[in-house]
This record gives sequence, structure tokens and C-alpha cells, in this order.
Amino acid sequence: MTPPRILVTGANGDIANAVARALADAFPGACLWGTDLGGEWPGRTVFERVETVPRADAPEYPGRLAQIAHDMAADLVIPVTEPELARLSADPGDAFNLPLLMNAPEVLDRFLDKLATAEWLAEAGVDIPATRPLTDASADDLPLMIKPRTGSGSRGLEIVRTPERLTLCQNERGGDAIAQELLEAEDSEFTCALFRHGGELRVIAMRRWLSGGMTGRMIIENPPEIHALMARIADGLPATAAVNVQLRQVGNRFAVFEINPRLSSTAMMRHKAGFRDAQWWVAAHLWNQMPPPFTPPVGARVYRTYGEVLVLQ
Repeated sequence: MTPPRILVTGANGDIANAVARALADAFPGACLWGTDLGGEWPGRTVFERVETVPRADAPEYPGRLAQIAHDMAADLVIPVTEPELARLSADPGDAFNLPLLMNAPEVLDRFLDKLATAEWLAEAGVDIPATRPLTDASADDLPLMIKPRTGSGSRGLEIVRTPERLTLCQNERGGDAIAQELLEAEDSEFTCALFRHGGELRVIAMRRWLSGGMTGRMIIENPPEIHALMARIADGLPATAAVNVQLRQVGNRFAVFEINPRLSSTAMMRHKAGFRDAQWWVAAHLWNQMPPPFTPPVGARVYRTYGEVLVLQ
């Protein structure tokens, strides 16, 4: 089997870094290139080359991405940033013959929009925190988590507890944000990865603790309630899909508050624990391989570590 040639976008970010390291471990000898807005560092620590691309909303973006993919003879292009996923979902690259590895456009359109996500989950019978447009929230709904309707990570999140602050948020952020019921409980957040291909479903549930807005450590658990939730979500997805589900446990309640329709920055943390969704997705796409059996190593802990690189000019 020839090692794949893979182009990953957002090369200087945490998601691309995790994906590249997982793929390098999974496919020795693989050729890994990256693209980014901001030059070649620090992406060059994990990619052989990093090429510059314009913003995803620029008219020339798809053509530039296609040119880089052609130059490296890419077998796959993996977009990992949400602006690029949104752009390529609207124009999947058929005119440029891009070999894209991403979720189906209908999955991206649904889960890149947090309000649409909440509405779809509610229709599917999944427990969610009460979610509404920020402009529709009232003092009776407090306390609330305010977040952008689109976007990832912890940017733009705010806990609002007073009517005065709610009014200010509504005036400042208008229809570009949502208000979610605030679920308050200690050590209660889970990040769960779901990978589906050819009728096979694989799930891992990880209780996590954040550090600087990112998952700093996690413990792998196997609650049957979460697996039931993931199976229900998977029933509404295409035959092949890879998503990251965020939920909180409050007592006996497991409430899903977000779904990321892409690989996430915990890809390498999962990879270390044997849940190799980046690898499985590539193998499914290139060779139609089924994901192998997976038993979560319950109780195992995974920690994010840090490193530095000196670049001499």
C-alpha cells in the first residue's frame, strides 16, 4: 500500500497539528503538506511544506487550494477550519477536481450552525440545553451561555447572569449569537468522537477538563447513556461521517450542546487511546477499509503536552 499524499488546511492551528501527527503515526512515509493564511510556522514542525492561501471567503481561494493539491499530487485534501469547510460545502470543488475528505455538505450546513444543530437534535429526541436566538432570550431564562451562532473553540463565549448584561449582549451581538441554558456542574463536560462507515459505528466518550479554552486532560469513560445518544445521532448521518459531540452531565441528565462536523484538536489524544478516527477516515475514503473493532480503555487518562521550536532566520 503506497503511503498517501495528504494536504491539510489550517496548518498553523491546533486541529491540523493533531491531525498531522496522528496521520504521520498511522501512515509511515506519508507525504503531509499544509496550507495556512499566516505563513509556514509553526506548521512546519509537523508538515513537510506549508503553502500560503488566501482567506476562505476570497474568490481565489478554491483555485489556490486546487493548485497546491495539484502541485503535491495530493490523494486527499482535509479541510479542518470552519470557514474553509463552509466555503467548500457551498462549492465542493467539483470544478477544481479537489479530492476532499470532509463530511457531506448537508452535515456541514447543519452542524456549523449552532442553532440549526440544536433544532435538529431536538427533533431527533436528543436532550439539549434550551437554545434560542439571543434576541429571543429574556430575563426569565437566566443564567445563560451566550455564544456565536457559528465558529469554534471558546471565542465569543460569555456566561450571563443578570438582566442588565443580557440586554447589553442583545444590543451588541444581535442575531449573530445564540443563548443556551447554562448547565452548571463540576467536572461534567464530555467530548465524544463518532466515526461511521459502511454500517460500522465507533464511539469514544472522554470526560474532559479545559486549559486555556482547549482540552488539557481527559479520562476515558464508557457510559451507556452516552453510547445510546451517539447511536441516535449516527442514525441521522450519512453512511460515512466523522463528528465530535460536546455534552454535559448534570445528575442523570446528558445534554448535547454542540456538534463539530470535523476532526478536532483532540484527534491525537484519541489516537493515543486507540480511537484513530483520522486514520480510519483516510483508509475508508482511499481503500474502503472498515474501522477495526474498538474497546474504549476505560479509566485511561490522556494529557496534552507542550513543546517549543526555535526558528533561525
